[in-house]
Amino acid sequence: MATYRSKFERPKGPLPKLQIQDRDVNILELCFRHRFLTSDQLHALLCPPEQRANRPLRRRLQLLWLHGLLDRPKDQEILRVREGLRDVIYALGVQGAKVLAQYRGYDIEKVRWVQKNDTTTFMFMKHALLSSQVYTCLELALAPTGVKLQGWRQGREIHDRVIRPHYIMPGEVKGDNPTIRPDAMFSLVHPDASRQYFFLEADLSTIRERNMLTRFRKYWAYWEQGGFTRFGIPEDHGFRVLVVSNTVARRENLRRLIQEAEPWRGKTTMFWFATTEWSLE
Repeated sequence: MATYRSKFERPKGPLPKLQIQDRDVNILELCFRHRFLTSDQLHALLCPPEQRANRPLRRRLQLLWLHGLLDRPKDQEILRVREGLRDVIYALGVQGAKVLAQYRGYDIEKVRWVQKNDTTTFMFMKHALLSSQVYTCLELALAPTGVKLQGWRQGREIHDRVIRPHYIMPGEVKGDNPTIRPDAMFSLVHPDASRQYFFLEADLSTIRERNMLTRFRKYWAYWEQGGFTRFGIPEDHGFRVLVVSNTVARRENLRRLIQEAEPWRGKTTMFWFATTEWSLE
């Protein structure tokens, strides 16, 4: 395959031939489910451990991009300059949406994927990549344990509303039915068939801490009101909120923030806190 000068501008003229393989469909489906994934994350999810260092998918990803099945959002160049991003970020392309409609039956052929990818800001992309990193690292960490990661969902399909409780002041939220917007939800299924349910908050420290406390209180109200059952979580089971922050200081600040806060006053194990002190390696 020829080498191309630009990582983000497709060349004009004849392209190498492409025959869709099962692995290609898996790549497209991952990008559809997670919105943005780096080449490193895709290698980790799809390649055996002994092959990852050789990056065997690199040329395949390039070929899928050349044919428009994958996109390389342009704003990732900002992340490359500001934060030294090494990997290429991929998203589902308009041709890839057509392939998924054909092979997986998704009703997404008419979605304007290219426009969405081109108008995505780098901060939105960075936030989405943190969710993708959590997913990828969970998959890798759980593989040898017998615990299964299931039911990963994200986006508007898991947004919901709560009835504003008395412990959230009117000025803290919009209206009497504020929206609750998790970044993702998933469950962990243990070998004994027991299950834990989680909502994910990918935290880049861009939201003020008092606003995060309001967000936590909305989750508490969501539990009290039983809204979570619409996602198949048993009414008598409940859920946890996993907050993954980008620094230790932020994690500890949020932990201290909720310790004596109303309405739980230190008597809850709903909120779990972690940081990005882990990697694909």
